[in-house]
Amino acid sequence: MIEEKSGRQLINAPEEYEFELRILFDKNRKIHVFLRMATIPMERFSYRREAIAASIHPSTAAMLMALAKPYLKKNAQILDPCCGVGTMLVERHMLLPVREVYAIDVFGEAVAKARINAEAAGLKVNLIHKDYLDFKHGYLFDEIICNMPMRGKRTKEEQDAFYQGFFDKSQELMAPGGILLLYSNENGFVKKQLRLHPGFRLHKEFLISEKEPFYFYVIGACVKS
Repeated sequence: MIEEKSGRQLINAPEEYEFELRILFDKNRKIHVFLRMATIPMERFSYRREAIAASIHPSTAAMLMALAKPYLKKNAQILDPCCGVGTMLVERHMLLPVREVYAIDVFGEAVAKARINAEAAGLKVNLIHKDYLDFKHGYLFDEIICNMPMRGKRTKEEQDAFYQGFFDKSQELMAPGGILLLYSNENGFVKKQLRLHPGFRLHKEFLISEKEPFYFYVIGACVKS
């Protein structure tokens, strides 16, 4: 209709949109509305100087942290077990003050690029090139934030085992009353591990993308009596 009425001077092409409204529904059917301005320079994300193929888009990371904000606390001890280039941690840092931040990744190039992005954002972070499942630490964390790795070449059984190990390790490292924030396209594996780990409780579940279903989970660690 737009093209017809304008004599094709206006073309209905998504890559040419001036702005885009994104409407998301959470598990309780509550509506969350976001505005994406396509033609305005994004200085907001100028810290993101480096990226890798698997990097989350900074606007997505910002949206996820905004959804999680009611569950965050000031001066938290924070861990990102699969940090990539550090985007999720930087966006978390922008919302509330943090006490100490640890970032881990098995991919050395990602760790090097995360250091550059963190410095550009003014975020002091302890970066470690290591497999999360081999990580040990002297104190527990208030928040564990993770953009879960895609399955890639892993078999279903291997991905299932990865999620099992991830939840086991996170349960070991999380402080009572802490928060686990997960962005994942493996809804079945997440729900399975929540059943197997009664020490975790699902607070909120957001469907972020329906096309290739991606979910954002806010999971609490139960306070021990």
